[in-house]
Amino acid sequence: MSKKNKNATRLPGEFELKTINCGDPVVRGSLNHYYAAGGNIDGNGTFQGKILKRDKGWTLLKNITVRFTDMDINYVFYDVVGTEDHVWIHDEEIYQNYKVGDNIQFTAKVYAYRRNPDKHGGHESMDFSLKELENIKRIDDYDFPPKDMEENQNMWHQKFIEELVCETCLYSEQCYHTGICLAPDGYRDDMIRSLTDLDNALL
Repeated sequence: MSKKNKNATRLPGEFELKTINCGDPVVRGSLNHYYAAGGNIDGNGTFQGKILKRDKGWTLLKNITVRFTDMDINYVFYDVVGTEDHVWIHDEEIYQNYKVGDNIQFTAKVYAYRRNPDKHGGHESMDFSLKELENIKRIDDYDFPPKDMEENQNMWHQKFIEELVCETCLYSEQCYHTGICLAPDGYRDDMIRSLTDLDNALL
């Protein structure tokens, strides 16, 4: 177990972003979602990964799973399960006490950064990394991808359809965030059913 590492640093040639431009492409689905859910402020996400490489204080993690909590438009909390292929992190405890091949688990905050185009072939792009790691420990083998990931994504996708119906409803300004539906009886259920059927037909 470990406490917060305050010696975290940035990757060479990167510029940490305080905010994300909505026009930036989504480069990492799970870390992007974690950032949007407040993972840059409250590091409640739990990560698992395998150490693939170590280099000059940096550790490359591979096959990463992440679990965190988000909240929908009706202020209802729900769990999110996701994965990332890899991420470079700078953490003194991991670098000194763990070796290549170890599986580790920890909690962390996420941060966004923009790469220095002078160090990346003239291309300026955004990416995410992790900082302020806590509760670091070695673990046995873990499921990748997690066994419950597909079920969780289906639930999340269904919640997206339900929120879309509410946000585009004529009564959205009157009942938004109250949890009380003012639409005619059966309207919301019929719209959710129609959009779900359409979505399934397009898959």
